This record gives sequence, structure tokens and C-alpha cells, in this order.
Amino acid sequence: MLVLLVENLESNSPSSSDTARENAIATVFNLSQITEYAAMLGDKQGLLQGLTKLLREGSPRGRRDAACALFNIAVYGPNRGKV
Repeated sequence: MLVLLVENLESNSPSSSDTARENAIATVFNLSQITEYAAMLGDKQGLLQGLTKLLREGSPRGRRDAACALFNIAVYGPNRGKV
């Protein structure tokens, strides 16, 4: 499941529409609120890069969800240096 989310967040994926990326961000945000998932999400380098890129280029809703997801991922101690 996480692989598909990362693929949707990558801007060079031709099959990802803006709506699909926003839905992927919202899903990551929801998962990031659970400690076990925050740990897994922090290990997904492409995911962190995609969220960071969407902070600069996304819609207002996408930016908010990306920022909240990155915050939740960073709150998990071992992820702080990664984010």
C-alpha cells in the first residue's frame, strides 16, 4: 500500500492526477497519526521527498495535509533527522 502512495505522490508519474495526489496525501496524513505507521512512513524516502515537494507546489489543502503528515512523522523520535 505504501508503495502505491509513494507512486501517486511522485510528480513524474503520468498516471497520477492532482486529485489522486491529494487523496494520497490525505491518506498519508491519516496514517501518520498512528505511531506504528509514522515509523514506517519515515523509512520511505520517496514519500518524504514527495511530501516536501507538495509543500511547495500543491494546492492549499494538499499543502496543509503534507505539512501535518510531515509533522506527525517527525514527532516519532527516530524520524526527526530524516524529516
